[in-house]
Amino acid sequence: MNKIRKINNIVSTILLILCFIYLIITLGPRLLGYEVNVVLSNSMEPVYSTGELLLVKADEIKVNDIISFKGSGVSGNVITHRVIKIDQEKQVFITKGDANSSQDSNPVAFSRLNGIVKINIPYIGYIYGMIQSMIAKIILAGLVLIYIIVNLVTKKKLNSNVSEEEAKWRYLKKENKISLLER
Repeated sequence: MNKIRKINNIVSTILLILCFIYLIITLGPRLLGYEVNVVLSNSMEPVYSTGELLLVKADEIKVNDIISFKGSGVSGNVITHRVIKIDQEKQVFITKGDANSSQDSNPVAFSRLNGIVKINIPYIGYIYGMIQSMIAKIILAGLVLIYIIVNLVTKKKLNSNVSEEEAKWRYLKKENKISLLER
C-alpha cells in the first residue's frame, strides 16, 4: 500500500504543478495589467516571429512603436504591426508589418488599439495557444476529475484493508485517547 501512496503523491504533485503553470500563464500577465497576444504570422519578421507571446500594455503611442490591435475583419484576430504615421484628426494609426512591402490597407482606429508591445517571449505563444484551447481545458479538468475519483477509490480500498486492531488504534489516536508512544 506504500507504493500506492507514493504514486498518489507523484500524480497529485504533477497535477498541482500543471494547474499552477496554467494559472501563471493565463492569469499572471493580466493581473500585472498586460494584454496577452500571440504572433500568428511572419509579418513582423525579424523583430517578432510566429509563435512569440507578446505582453501588451496601454501607453502613449509614437511613430515607430509596435502596437497590437483588433483586426477589422469578422475573425477579430489581433494584429501586431509598427506605427508609421499617426493621424490625430481622423484618430487613426497607419501601420505596416516590418516584413511587408507596403503599409496596411486599413488604418487602425484608436478604439481598436490593445496597446504597445512591452515584452516578447519566443515560442511560448505556441504553448499559450494550446493552453487556451477548449480541448486543453477539458483535458486538464478531466485529469483532475480522474485523479479525484481514483484517490477516493484508493482511500476507500486502503481503509478497507486495515486490520481490526489497527482500526482500533487509529480510532483511539483520532479521539486523542492514546498516543503513538503508548502503542
